Amino acid sequence: MITAHELHLFFTPTRDELQWAADATDGDEHLLALLLMLKSYQRMGCFPALEDVPEQVVVREAAGGAAGGHAAAVPG
Repeated sequence: MITAHELHLFFTPTRDELQWAADATDGDEHLLALLLMLKSYQRMGCFPALEDVPEQVVVREAAGGAAGGHAAAVPG
């Protein structure tokens, strides 16, 4: 289980990361996937399969909690 503090500390992208990811993608689904991979790599040192990213991280990002309020579809 990941605490709310850990979610904020490790999975909240910076403004620069958000801008970079938005510039590098062409839609919310890709933005979400890129941010998930970026923050996962920073935390774990590897790129996990999307299905291995904890659900609470995906849900938080998809709801806009870490993406500056930009809701994105959960990649399937």
